[in-house]
Amino acid sequence: MKALVIAILLVLSAANLPAQTSSAAAQLQKPSPVPQPPNSDRGESQAAATFEAGFLKTDFGFTSSYPTDWQDATVILPIRLAEQLKNPENRLAHRLLKCSQPALRLRHGSPPSFISVIALRHSCTKSDASTFVFAAALGMCSNPASNYDVRDTLQGAYKLGDATLVIERAVGSPKDHPEAKVTLERVCGWLKNAQVFWQGELRDEEAVKVFEGALTSIDGEAPSPLVPASVMANLHRPYAVQRSPYSPPNKSAAAPSVH
Repeated sequence: MKALVIAILLVLSAANLPAQTSSAAAQLQKPSPVPQPPNSDRGESQAAATFEAGFLKTDFGFTSSYPTDWQDATVILPIRLAEQLKNPENRLAHRLLKCSQPALRLRHGSPPSFISVIALRHSCTKSDASTFVFAAALGMCSNPASNYDVRDTLQGAYKLGDATLVIERAVGSPKDHPEAKVTLERVCGWLKNAQVFWQGELRDEEAVKVFEGALTSIDGEAPSPLVPASVMANLHRPYAVQRSPYSPPNKSAAAPSVH
């Protein structure tokens, strides 16, 4: 169970790293099938996501639409995942890291806002809905704190069709620029065939609208905003009865340090 939480946080946090290789940067504008993690099981490697003209289509049970002026930087995600797989400290989470499939990474503006999407197919993780709920309670959907001072955290849970989603939204100030404010959002979803994780580092209100308003169809249902307005109106502060074991002392369970 700890491996599940660590693995997902590692992969999502890796998506936030700004460094890019020169070869990856040269491919950012080219829509193409998303590369799969190295050494993944051959059966799982058939899972795919494609992004073109602002439309994300996946084999994980969902589609999403985004503005066409957001830059496709998805090629970065497999590179970061490969780095995590090579790290011997991650050996306990190795299987789950191998199950992680990068679906999308977008960037926009300067300094940039980021939206990342990663999926883990149930047939690979062998997890179930109760595992997902337990992992969420331990902080799987919490925003990373190591690069940010995180505050004003809000949480909630909701349904899109038959899918169960958990959301956390917070304000983050980069530790190297404490005067700046970034909206940090994570949506963790349990779909029929996969767990899906949407993450946003959003520099302005327009970017927040893009993340929350992305028209998303889950398991063939009619498209709706990823985060409906009614969900945002009912968010609550975290229940701080029990701190996540991955949170530093005197910090909320909503802000584990994983970078």
